[in-house]
This record gives sequence, structure tokens and C-alpha cells, in this order.
Amino acid sequence: MRRHLEGAQLELWRGGRRFLSERAPVVMAELRDSKDAAVLREIEEVVRGCGYRLYAVRKHGRLVEHNGITADGPRNFVLLKPR
Repeated sequence: MRRHLEGAQLELWRGGRRFLSERAPVVMAELRDSKDAAVLREIEEVVRGCGYRLYAVRKHGRLVEHNGITADGPRNFVLLKPR
């Protein structure tokens, strides 16, 4: 599943909680589409609350587990659930 929502990330994550909590799709998302730290924290809380870990996409497609979404941090993430 790939998501690109131009400012509607939080609403989508809130609305998709049940589906994303019960299922385990691999999600590619641009999570840093806001500069508001409170919005970024809430997006992260919802994503992690659904059981996902955040992996920043680095050069050459390398994934690095990331500890948080910040206004000056990575923009693109792959979200995976541990087995």
C-alpha cells in the first residue's frame, strides 16, 4: 500500500486504525507533510499504536529503523509490523 495525501495523513491514519491494526500491509508513506510538531507526534502515535515500526528510506533504497517523526527528519518511510 502506498499513501500520498498532501496534508491528510492524520485523518487517514485515524480512520484506518481498525484495518491497519488487524492487518499487516506494508505501507510506504510520506509522513512528514506537516511542520506542526503536535501533528507529527500524533501521526507517530497512531502509526505505532497500530503496531508498526518506522523505517526511513535512505540512499539506494536502504531502510533504517527510525525513532520519531520530526519536522527536520526524514520524509519518506516504509512501515512494517514485526512478526
